[in-house]
Amino acid sequence: MARPKKQEPTPDPSSTKATGTLAALEAVCHDSIDKYGLSKTTTSTYGGYIGNTRTFLKDLIEERKRLRVKDHIPNAELAHALDKVPNRYSSYVLQLFIGQKCCTGEKRCGKSTAEGIYSAWAKEWSKSGYGGDYHCDPKTGKVIGCPARAYEVKQLVKSVKARAAQRGEATERHHAEAITIEDMRAIMDWSEAICSDSALEAPLLCNPDAVKIMDMHGLYRAFSTSAFTMFTRNFETCNIRFGDLDFTGKGPAPKYNPYIGVELSERKGWQKAAGNDGVTDSMHHNNGDQTYEIYEQPNHREIDMYTHLPRWLNYLSLRLGRPLQREDYVFPYIAPNGVVHPNTPISYDTVQNLLQEFASGAGLKKTLTTHCFRRGGAQYRFMYAPVAERWSLNAIQWWGGWAVGEGVDVLLRYLVNSLHNVENSYRSALDPDRGALGDKRVLLGSDRPCDPVSQEDILDLKACLTETMERLAITITQNRPSLLSGQTLPLHSDQGPLDTHPAALPNVSRSTPVQPPSTLVDYTPPYTPSSGTARRRVPAIPGVFIPNLPAGSGAWREAIQQWEGGGPDGMLPLRDWPPAWYTGDMRTTFGAKRGDRKTVAEEFYRLKRDEDEFLRLYPEANKGFRALLSAIQMRSPTHASRRRVSKRGRPEERDSRASSIEPGA
Repeated sequence: MARPKKQEPTPDPSSTKATGTLAALEAVCHDSIDKYGLSKTTTSTYGGYIGNTRTFLKDLIEERKRLRVKDHIPNAELAHALDKVPNRYSSYVLQLFIGQKCCTGEKRCGKSTAEGIYSAWAKEWSKSGYGGDYHCDPKTGKVIGCPARAYEVKQLVKSVKARAAQRGEATERHHAEAITIEDMRAIMDWSEAICSDSALEAPLLCNPDAVKIMDMHGLYRAFSTSAFTMFTRNFETCNIRFGDLDFTGKGPAPKYNPYIGVELSERKGWQKAAGNDGVTDSMHHNNGDQTYEIYEQPNHREIDMYTHLPRWLNYLSLRLGRPLQREDYVFPYIAPNGVVHPNTPISYDTVQNLLQEFASGAGLKKTLTTHCFRRGGAQYRFMYAPVAERWSLNAIQWWGGWAVGEGVDVLLRYLVNSLHNVENSYRSALDPDRGALGDKRVLLGSDRPCDPVSQEDILDLKACLTETMERLAITITQNRPSLLSGQTLPLHSDQGPLDTHPAALPNVSRSTPVQPPSTLVDYTPPYTPSSGTARRRVPAIPGVFIPNLPAGSGAWREAIQQWEGGGPDGMLPLRDWPPAWYTGDMRTTFGAKRGDRKTVAEEFYRLKRDEDEFLRLYPEANKGFRALLSAIQMRSPTHASRRRVSKRGRPEERDSRASSIEPGA
């Protein structure tokens, strides 16, 4: 079942009593504007532009001081150019920052960056009461209006946009290269030759090398087919949770074909378009309409999400040693040591590296990005699929979640830009197989196979087939004795490196415990390390992992919670772990992580769980977990005596390095 929608409480319309003072009401209004005025992505992007501009100004002032620049611009006044109350140098600094980002260096940013910086500061200063047209008194330096709307700033943004428009049609295309159905098929064939489907259905989890290969191939097949089928962006695919899936769907009568329901609640733009209250237009997905119905595609296994996704989910359940839960990510982060983190989604870099590795392995001589699945899926359904399976432009727009305001010309350019470039290139005009140059009926692919046929064409085809079948019948009758005397040759099939005995695909269930298969499967690794000193991989324990700690001041409380209370998904408290989970072969996997949390918890207990005293003795807790851990190891009477010289140096050397870097815990 899909995750239920949160219902907002309905206010009592009969209540007219004031809910607070004017200041409180004003604060509520501003908070609502900040929270819902822009989408989360836009707010985050604007915040990045503002922060980068202030960093640029800080570096600029430090450079001026270092060089002892003497001019008419005082550094003291320049330092306040980006305050909420602007001064005479505010527009000048903004102009310099846009120029640095968009007009210098080999990798100059484009019009989107220039417009984004301009819009971010226009909104920032407008919130402070400095909106409207800009004017600065040259004598007093008093500013009226928004410095981002100064003539010089707007002209610079306009010039960046004009530069982008003048680069010519050949460089107009900025879209990621689309992956084709042939590319998908080549990669799938290569993947199945290395790791068979039966290996994922009956995995040999006791072999770490086999598990690593099955992790990669099972995840890639499910991820690529899902992204290609649903035209999803990379972050949308990464953020799909198990609660977003429904395996009970049935199609309409009379066949009632089963389907997988996928609710893309993280689809870009839908949260803002619907306003989280279900109010949207018919072209957008509304409430239940956010659910995609994924049917089986038996004739296109290279893009058959209906088959590859459940197979991956059943394998993932076996890896975790438990049924998948609603909040588990469908494509989770898998650590280098083989531990699965179901509460952390796979990262962009991991997907990009997987894509490039699989493309290279399949022999594709091209560089693909994660956006290739969205663009490739849309192009395939619009113009490369078999004629009977092609979709209309409206279907493409709905399925891909494009905004209603997206112009048809923009969407067409997104879909057929590469085809447009090919068809408008005449370097092969003398090719005898090219066809007539005056024929423009090639928008959706080759024109000849798709031309409508006449009644005369059908009659000619019928006569030709009848004549051919008659000749074939005569030939078979005359040669029947020789055909019957032939021998049947035995069939042979080669088994791939990860081929296993066939097993039925288990049903995905949320309540039935998942038991790993008892049948042992022979495994022959695809390669053997040449060096005898290669480090042996330890098989991960299904369902056992230690979540990473958050950054910032709350990390130490989370560490103590993990030590004595476990995790929200039923994780056993670290203090109750059996020694086999963090000693012996598992020492390098969980020993250090568990020991760090134990150190902090023991020091907290030594201080009788007094948070005030703990923070007074260790103010480093407000910086982060690593800083706190180093402080405890240096100053605690319990732990300071345990410190020793290691391969990373003496204790004081390790402290010096740790004080300058705050890594994740």
